[in-house]
Amino acid sequence: MKDVAKLHVAALENWEASNQRYILSAGFYSWPQVIKAIRAKFPEQAARLAEAADVLPPPGSIDASKVKKDFDFEFTGWEESIVDGSVKTMLEMEKDFKAEDVEKFIGVLKSMSNSLEGH
Repeated sequence: MKDVAKLHVAALENWEASNQRYILSAGFYSWPQVIKAIRAKFPEQAARLAEAADVLPPPGSIDASKVKKDFDFEFTGWEESIVDGSVKTMLEMEKDFKAEDVEKFIGVLKSMSNSLEGH
């Protein structure tokens, strides 16, 4: 997400980027790589993770060379972005939730689901 925000700002400052489309991709990673990295960084969470063999491989490749060329842009690596960023943030947020809050939230979701079934 930080890369997306950085590139939005850079595009606003670069007139040559006007009416251009850019694909942001730091490259592909496999889910087994992600699971291995999360297990290494957060071993206490290992039981919550899928087995590496149970996940699908990445869908192919994307050419983001235009971004690198037009903006001299360096992407944040997937491990820093996912493991150090997203997983760490989710675990911190989880600490703030109380069990009863989660149960209330599940109740709200069930209530919404039931009301939608009637329509």
